[in-house]
Amino acid sequence: MASSSTSTDRRRGLALARALAKWADADRAYRIAVAERLRVGASDVDALILLLQEETPWTAGKIAEALRLTTGAVTGLVDRLEKAGWVQRTRHGVDRRQVWIERAPARREELDAVLAVQSRVLAEAAEQIDDASLERAAELIESAARALVEQATVPSEEPPPAESGEGTVTSAPIDGAARGTLRVASGVAHLELRAGRIKDLFRATFRGRPPLVRVEGGSVHLKTRGFGLFGWGGGVAEIVLTTAVPWTIDVRGGMSEVNAAFTELDVERIDVHGGASQVSFHLPAPRGTVPIRISGGASKLSFRRPAGVAVQVVVTGGASGMRIDRRGADAGSGAVRLATDGYESESDRYSIEITGGASNIVVTADDRGR
Repeated sequence: MASSSTSTDRRRGLALARALAKWADADRAYRIAVAERLRVGASDVDALILLLQEETPWTAGKIAEALRLTTGAVTGLVDRLEKAGWVQRTRHGVDRRQVWIERAPARREELDAVLAVQSRVLAEAAEQIDDASLERAAELIESAARALVEQATVPSEEPPPAESGEGTVTSAPIDGAARGTLRVASGVAHLELRAGRIKDLFRATFRGRPPLVRVEGGSVHLKTRGFGLFGWGGGVAEIVLTTAVPWTIDVRGGMSEVNAAFTELDVERIDVHGGASQVSFHLPAPRGTVPIRISGGASKLSFRRPAGVAVQVVVTGGASGMRIDRRGADAGSGAVRLATDGYESESDRYSIEITGGASNIVVTADDRGR
């Protein structure tokens, strides 16, 4: 009987976990879509959603605590939002040293309209049950959340230590950096890049012979040890970059077998010197013209950008198998250019430039969250 009861409890727990996981996935997709529409970063959207809780006076310190970011990173975040007109800084009525962050009146209606979708969806779902059931459901979720936090053994802001044979883990704090640069000095065997809402500037796990890592301000330098970045046997690097600051990616020596999921990252520029092959970029919404430059030739390149974002691909040195969405370009031995309609008139766009020839280049639109 006890075994049957345990099995039933486990099934019920899994059902709740699956439902919460689906909501978490939907919430993240929604926030990414909002970031693309507002032309801001994912952490910027998280901060704007916090500011909807107007009963709470938000300071940079409270925002940093809520988003699990450093105060230096939040200062840069608020600077970006203030410059774009989304928020404003005000002084406390009594203590003039206290600075509050609040939504700017000029764009409040516009922001409310964009962020109201989630509230409307929840309200419509809540109408399907009575008040008592709704209150019980809310209590259940809050209770489970509190218990999960209490049982967590490793804080999310600290990476777990690597076990023997599992790889080398390294990271560095943001320390007030306003922007980040990832520089790889001597090529890549297998590289996995993604964005994360982390307190650190970056976190990396290296399997195989690890590179030398040097951090200066917001710049992260990876340099080879001996022959090749990961030694003769090859290796894997998994790097998470914080979404709290904009990034420049600079790779010397080429890229091979690279997967970059940058959907939540503010990318300012990507440079690859030495060619590229077997590379996939999942790009975020751009701010301004974001250049992606690959020198030394390229093959089997995949670029996925948000739907509706303008992009051009320019290849010098010959090109074949080049396509943007459903539009292809004829093979040529000289310079070949392919662009979306109205590219020249768009202010937020990607410019992909490849020198040294290229083949099998595909640029597609990501319709998720639209």
